[in-house]
Amino acid sequence: MEIRKATEKDVNRISYLVRKSTDKNPNNYSKEQIKAWKKYNTPSKIKDQLNQRIVFCAFEKNKLIGTIALKDDYILGFYVCYTQIKKGIGTKLLTFIETYALKKNVKKLYLTSTPSALSFYKKNDYILTKNVISSILGIDYSEIEMEKNMIK
Repeated sequence: MEIRKATEKDVNRISYLVRKSTDKNPNNYSKEQIKAWKKYNTPSKIKDQLNQRIVFCAFEKNKLIGTIALKDDYILGFYVCYTQIKKGIGTKLLTFIETYALKKNVKKLYLTSTPSALSFYKKNDYILTKNVISSILGIDYSEIEMEKNMIK
């Protein structure tokens, strides 16, 4: 597996990965929530995100299998291809972004977790700080804010 910084050439594949993952809907999102999430993750929106955060992509044999981003001390846009779940790709991406953050002198990382990813983050030493409501295009999503101290 190769992990590299995303470029504009990757936006269509990132958008497809995110939108396809949304179709699998492990969080029991409503049709309205799924529609808003897909609209928020079009190629043009992903292209805008490349200017607002550092985005990395994981590839296996030139196929995009995962993506993760960092904006300051916040992990965003973390997706693994639904056919590749439970194969260690998410752990490798998370370790990669944590190592990157440490090199940038980030002392604590934050993220919001969907209900389906909560146990994954707990297993990777993230602790729950509070329940939050995220809003995407005016549609609310219940999520869990988590953090991890990077300096032990």
